[in-house]
Amino acid sequence: AARVLLVEDQPSDRALVAKALQGVDLELLYAATAEEAFRYLEEDQIALVLLDIHLPGICGEELALRLKETQGAQMVPVIFVTGEDNPQALERYELEAIDCLSKPINPAVLRSKVRVFCELQRQKEIIQQQVRALERQSGNDIGGQEREEAEEALQESEVRYRALLELSPVATVVQ
Repeated sequence: AARVLLVEDQPSDRALVAKALQGVDLELLYAATAEEAFRYLEEDQIALVLLDIHLPGICGEELALRLKETQGAQMVPVIFVTGEDNPQALERYELEAIDCLSKPINPAVLRSKVRVFCELQRQKEIIQQQVRALERQSGNDIGGQEREEAEEALQESEVRYRALLELSPVATVVQ
């Protein structure tokens, strides 16, 4: 299962997100501080970070900037979760994240977005396994063309899932 890191200091908000994500094939990890978040990001392969903007000691925006500068974490997508409703502030936050969701969270939208990134992580793992298998078959180094084809498949997969993410609120909000 893909690992999703929820960085949220409020237990009630953590519980709401956990409830909204029930039934999604993932492992939900929790961090209440930036330090805890970095420990997870150093040790585990994380598919997505759900990041509260207001954290003790450091704002979520600063944490997202630090993630982009941290080896191994710079490619991890971030979705901000916030109670703010100031459109200008939300636009600024989106510069550091893939998306920004306002509290109270719409469970259907959250599930849809998280599923996209969990599936993207699974696709990356499949492609990485295929590359490793090809390397073993060809004496530990696959040819340039095969590697390029595998990398192109990964890039195409990422583009497809990012497009799905952008369209997902329209396609998944059913009332």
